[in-house]
Amino acid sequence: MKSLIAAPAEIEWHSGLPIYASEEFLKSEGGEFGWIGGTNHTGVLRCVLPYTVIRKPGLRMIRFQTETISLQEEISLEEERIFLNGVVKFFRTAGADIIIPSGNHAIFRTYPDAAIVGPYGTFVNQLDRTEEALMGEVRKTFRQNIRKATAAGVQITLPTTVMLVLNRNRFLVPCTCCIGRPCESFEP
Repeated sequence: MKSLIAAPAEIEWHSGLPIYASEEFLKSEGGEFGWIGGTNHTGVLRCVLPYTVIRKPGLRMIRFQTETISLQEEISLEEERIFLNGVVKFFRTAGADIIIPSGNHAIFRTYPDAAIVGPYGTFVNQLDRTEEALMGEVRKTFRQNIRKATAAGVQITLPTTVMLVLNRNRFLVPCTCCIGRPCESFEP
């Protein structure tokens, strides 16, 4: 069985990797940050895992900013699980108190051995139903808050068009560079 050794790795971001792995993004999250790399028995870096450290009084929390990123060829699920076990061991040794989940941009294919695992999925809501049917699926307190906001005059408006740009990572992202005018940086 192939195993990967988890250790700090130099950040070598390029446009083929998620923006969440870039040094600029990690730095913007504040505090400590870096990449943990998975190196094979010949010393080849096979994968990386970007992270940030969040400090609260008496607590050092690790947050992964992406899932495990394979370099060159995809690592197997078993290799990834072994790597994640090594990552947990590394951060335990480094004095981390807890590893906390990130946003929806860090969804892992597998998990380390002692992890508490929860299901993840997508909720699909058919918007062609009546408002009454849609609101029937919303919790009572949310419905009350919506009614209070409506009574207070809060209005939600949507733009007539939403500009989405296909970036180099093949993700559709909202274009924020040209809000209110045609996007000048879009290259089809």
